[in-house]
Amino acid sequence: MKQNKDFRYQLEKRVSQHSCPKCGQNREYTNYVDTYTGELLPEEYGLCNCGYILSPYFKTSSVKSYAEKVWEENKIPTKFFAKAYQLKQEGSGASEIIVHLQKYEGANFEQAEYVADYVFGKMRKTGEKS
Repeated sequence: MKQNKDFRYQLEKRVSQHSCPKCGQNREYTNYVDTYTGELLPEEYGLCNCGYILSPYFKTSSVKSYAEKVWEENKIPTKFFAKAYQLKQEGSGASEIIVHLQKYEGANFEQAEYVADYVFGKMRKTGEKS
């Protein structure tokens, strides 16, 4: 299966040592990984040769997908971008903006880093490690 770099959650490139939630087999099951953090998603998100698949993008009309839940938890307030642009105009560098957003605006590190990268035009492609 070809990996698409536009998706945050992708199947691991190797078969994991976790057992399939459906058939229980090891070495047949591949977990999804978060390409932003490198961490495996919960074990139920994966693909098995037995036909089991649960994508982090799967949703029903009554339940949000894993990806949607994570997005909502990590939404970046627009005030962070406004403040970052203001600080850049005043001569602050990316590292100073990151510190300011964390210390005074309530951003976590990932949010502050993302905003600084965005403001300075250093956005990297999804899944690309810096």
